[in-house]
Amino acid sequence: MSMIDQIIDFNKSFVEQKGYEKYLTDKYPDKKLAVLSCMKER
Repeated sequence: MSMIDQIIDFNKSFVEQKGYEKYLTDKYPDKKLAVLSCMKER
């Protein structure tokens, strides 16, 4: 089984088991943390 197949299988089971529900959030994060970064284009 290839790595891509393993990732897809894991994703399918994650969604079927609703593993994402504990990560649901809204526009007001619980941690009250913002990450600011800068990328120089040259």
